[in-house]
Amino acid sequence: MKLVLFWAALAGTLTSLAPRVGAEVQKKVEAASNPTTLAAPAAESEWTQWRGPGRSNIASDRGLLDQWPADGPPLLWSAKNLGEGVTSVAVARGRAYVLGYRSGAEYLSALDAASGDKLWDARIGPAVAEMRSMRWLSQRTPMVDGERIYVVTARGELICLGADDGIERWHKDYTTDFEGKRGPWGYCDYPLADGERLICTPGGHTSGIVALDKSSGELLWKCALPDFKTSTYSAVIVAEIAGVRQYVQQFSEGAVGIDTAGKILWVSKLVPARSTNVHTAVVKDDLVFLAAGWGRDAALVKLNRSGDQFEVVEQCRSRGGMYGSWFGNSSLIGEHLYNNSGYCIELRTGAMVWSVKIPLHSTVVLADGHIYYRLGDGTMILAQATPEKYVEKARFLPPRASKEWAWTSPVIAGGRLYLRDQDELLCYDLRKERSRPFQPATRPALAAAAGRVAARLKRPLAPPENDAIFVTTPQDVVLRMLEVAQVKKDDVVYDLGCGDGRIVVAAASKYGCKAVGYDIDPDCVRMSKENVREHKVANLVEIVQKDIFTLDVSGATVVTLYMGREVNLRLVPQLQKLRAGSRIVSHNFDVEGYPPEKTVEMISTEDDARHMIYMWTVPLKKAPVR
Repeated sequence: MKLVLFWAALAGTLTSLAPRVGAEVQKKVEAASNPTTLAAPAAESEWTQWRGPGRSNIASDRGLLDQWPADGPPLLWSAKNLGEGVTSVAVARGRAYVLGYRSGAEYLSALDAASGDKLWDARIGPAVAEMRSMRWLSQRTPMVDGERIYVVTARGELICLGADDGIERWHKDYTTDFEGKRGPWGYCDYPLADGERLICTPGGHTSGIVALDKSSGELLWKCALPDFKTSTYSAVIVAEIAGVRQYVQQFSEGAVGIDTAGKILWVSKLVPARSTNVHTAVVKDDLVFLAAGWGRDAALVKLNRSGDQFEVVEQCRSRGGMYGSWFGNSSLIGEHLYNNSGYCIELRTGAMVWSVKIPLHSTVVLADGHIYYRLGDGTMILAQATPEKYVEKARFLPPRASKEWAWTSPVIAGGRLYLRDQDELLCYDLRKERSRPFQPATRPALAAAAGRVAARLKRPLAPPENDAIFVTTPQDVVLRMLEVAQVKKDDVVYDLGCGDGRIVVAAASKYGCKAVGYDIDPDCVRMSKENVREHKVANLVEIVQKDIFTLDVSGATVVTLYMGREVNLRLVPQLQKLRAGSRIVSHNFDVEGYPPEKTVEMISTEDDARHMIYMWTVPLKKAPVR
């Protein structure tokens, strides 16, 4: 996707520059700058599920504060009246989702992640009298997957809702539908989205783990686990071990690996828990780290594969709870594990590298080379995540309305720290460069950037023939634009000024929809066509050389733009011919006089720059005249 910059009307932040050259030279530019490719798009800074990206408990954010003032980082907002409870938060699609009990019912609430404004409430069932002293084990965090969100109640109801509207799509009952087994403190599960499957752990004899069609809830398979008679409070993970994709889950009696068809691959009973397990397994290559907590063992096992068989070989063991993990918060960085109990452990030997006294009722999250401990009284501690030694950088005590333990695990997403205190959610700004305003790019700045690219290519750049320069959109911004547009399989996406074709390729690859890229530049057309061939989406994507100002866009249901404001305004008469309900999404530039329906701010992981995404629904509505 490209930005068309008119010299007379120049605005916006320049993120990365590529010249108008053929596909062969373009490859050299990409190799020199080492961008994220379409084949491996950068993960956006979101926290879509319990333990975040890959269930690693490590946020993908970069550029965070490494020191705090005495009163902590800036407080962006606080939201109240969320309902009583300790479940953690999911952050995705510019929203924060949280569960809470109020007025005799449990509600899922969606908040605007930038402002804390409540967007909607959805009643998901009656309130459950959970045991207050033990419910911290059951932080039933919502799981967001695209346009759907999944929640599990303490009664054992699995509910799929629309992530944008909170309307129920389908639901299942763990007890009646799967013969699931209730845990000692109510049901707790963290559904896992894997492709078109939703992997759940009802527990019990016949349906220890099940796979559902995530769009309909239809049962695809169920795996009986006769050796594991109880439920679990652990989270299932997906990993490839010895070349086999599999689901790994811990139960009170031990751990199990199951292939994607529901067949048991291996069982380990090295690390039994007491009443239930709350620890989530950690996988590195063919090694699996298991822990039980509460004075029980932890162990590292190696899985050796021979044909269809797996052998579990103990590598090392920590006996009697030396590891100290009372909760599901082990995180692996390199060759070292960090946990909520203040321990740093060498993975392959189980040796204690360092420890610090952290109170029992504490939780933790890791991000940007740092550990964020949350103590039971609410105190937040920032420490370096390094095996060399424990180095505390800062601490502060947030304001707290409740007098209960601060059970809820902290969450970091989009440069923000989310701290739940029962009925209230606090949001802090962790970004080093906060509220960085857009500065109009000047012609000298563009010329300098073009010169840097020319120097890499060791050839001069010819001046643009149609007053345009090709500026790539970071891949994580591309993916967010498609999410904001709520692209679906039956949509038709037009990208005006398609550049290297990344947005139409991403739309076809991720959503399976048809897409057309338009560009007047023959070199950009060649690059786009090569990208389409490389990603094997020629059956869905067409690239057309055409002047966008002569284009009939009425065949599209989604139009994407990266233009200047004057160009956007000039396109309005064409855009108004789109069928009603079509969406228009623009990167960094709005349309003067036409307020967007949705505005999303994000920091790209590719350039650490602030990007704005604007969305309108046709017909475009003019701002009222004052």
